[in-house]
Formats: sequence, structure tokens, C-alpha cells
Amino acid sequence: RANSMEGAKTFPLLKCLQHHSAGINRTHKAFRYSYVIEGDTWDSEECEVKIAERPFASGGMRWCVRANRIDGCSDIDSRSVVKIFKPDVIPKRLEEKAYFHEAITQTLADCYAQAFNKRKVLHSGKHVKLSFLPVCVLHLVDNDQLCNLEPYLEGSYVKHNDNDGNIESGEEVPQAFSHFTWVASGGRILVCDIQGVGNFYTDPQIHSFDGSGFGAGNLGQEGIDRFFRSHRCNSICRQLCD
Repeated sequence: RANSMEGAKTFPLLKCLQHHSAGINRTHKAFRYSYVIEGDTWDSEECEVKIAERPFASGGMRWCVRANRIDGCSDIDSRSVVKIFKPDVIPKRLEEKAYFHEAITQTLADCYAQAFNKRKVLHSGKHVKLSFLPVCVLHLVDNDQLCNLEPYLEGSYVKHNDNDGNIESGEEVPQAFSHFTWVASGGRILVCDIQGVGNFYTDPQIHSFDGSGFGAGNLGQEGIDRFFRSHRCNSICRQLCD
């Protein structure tokens, strides 16, 4: 109860998740949709998820709410986070597309992370390995609510860069990874807004050269140009160019 009520004085009761329920954790029947890059398709399965009534954190665009998988959702960690767009950020008519864009963006970012790992670059004498959390779209059946679900990541979050070309930390790995995604994609995309715990990342943004796809944060070629205006190649970038 303490965890689910954390921030109760600051954050609102999320009635969209607690329709007809006064309980702290309500079990929701849901359909889970996961993006499959190969074939550009979506896998789906039924599942049940317990969701707290209040957020424990808030970002610029979304509420973060504690959740637990009950059954189904076999590839989702039991301790999870539901993320819900704030109503004043995403118009209702664009909500569905926004949730699916989030899943596509993070899945594609992890695909590039695995390609980065295969290069076996060294940092402080160790091979660098990074990954992005798996994200799915949940459709809560009883109240027709969409949201994103991902594993709960414990630890201190660090933001390394944003989608506007700003460098937020002095860490070399995230900056080199963003550079790598542009090279590996032939200049078609760049993954940025790198943040997370250690080398486990979440909530990235993708800029595409033509500005298509990947949600409202995709600034197109201008976003790519902003990254390179502030980027300074480091030792990892140079390894990747060898």
C-alpha cells in the first residue's frame, strides 16, 4: 500500500485505471501487443495485470504507475510500470497511435543496441553491452484504456542526451551509441533521448531523415543535425569507425 500511495499528495487518482473500483490494486483483464520488427507485425496475447491507483512518478508527457503481471504476458517482468499519456499532452484522437509509436520506437532502438553489442567495443577495459527495456501496448478491456507496459527498472535514472541535441551527462557510451545508430542505418535514423539505469535504457526518441514515424518527438533531419552540432566523437566512436 505504501508503494502504491507514494506521491498521493502530488499525483491524482487515476480513475481511468480504477473504474468502478476503490481498491489500491485492481486486476485488469487486458490484451498485450508487442511489435515484431521482422515482418512489421504485432504479436498479441491475453493477460491480467494489477495496477496501482496513483502514479509514483511523472515525466513531461506521461504518468508512471506501478503494476504487476498476474498471468500471460510471458515476456514481461512481473514487476512492471504502466505509462499513461497526460491528457493535456496528447489529444485523445492521437492517443492510440502514440502508444503504438512508443512500442515501435523502443523495439527498434533495442535492435540497434544488439547490433552495437556485436561490435564488442571496449570501455574501461570491458566489452560494452547495452539494451532497451521491452515495451508493449496494453488494451485494458473493461474500460477500453490503452497504455504502455514495461519492466520496472530499479536504481537511479540518468539522462544522457535529449531529442534536441543537448548532452546531459559525460558518459561516452550513450553518445557513441546515438552516433552508431546513424551510421548503421545509413543516415536514415538516429536514436537519442538516451536515459536509464546503467546500460539499461528506456524512453528513447528516434529522429528519421524524412521526419516520418516515431511520434511527435521526431524532429526529422533537423533533430539529427542538432545531435551532430553538439556531438564530439569519443574513444568508442573511434573504435566503431576502425
